[in-house]
Amino acid sequence: MQLTLRPQRDAGLPPRIERVVNLTTGQLLTPRTATLWSHLGPPLLIQALAGVLLIAGVTASSVLTG
Repeated sequence: MQLTLRPQRDAGLPPRIERVVNLTTGQLLTPRTATLWSHLGPPLLIQALAGVLLIAGVTASSVLTG
């Protein structure tokens, strides 16, 4: 493995990996920074859908009984 590092703006943080090369296969890997969607994507969408269904159910229940 061969790593290419670069320092971050904050000196207190460890260096950031820019590039990783697998010397056995010659494959170049470029790490991607994490986004909100990559961390929370599908679970966040499922939770939002469940919340909308819950609000719709409570609203329909109060309209029908009220």
